[in-house]
Amino acid sequence: MKKTVKINFRSHKPLNIQILEQIRRQIAAGDIAPGEQLPTLREMAADLRINFTTVARAYRMLDAEGLISTQHGRGTFVSETIMEVDNIQMREKSLD
Repeated sequence: MKKTVKINFRSHKPLNIQILEQIRRQIAAGDIAPGEQLPTLREMAADLRINFTTVARAYRMLDAEGLISTQHGRGTFVSETIMEVDNIQMREKSLD
């Protein structure tokens, strides 16, 4: 993963939403490519110094949106099936 996620502990936004939005934005911008592996839950939690269930919540939400896919025993990857239309819509959302 080229860019890192940064947490603002003083923000009114929940931590899992901050993670979700940053990863979503990085995917939309092309900073994280389809097929690229994301850090494990525990790695990201340790880097951010937060509970791993918070990261798990963000990953579950991204998975529900179809942006990432978790493969048991292999890791979590950006979905390769993201359609170009979805990329355009995500880029527009990130610009808003």
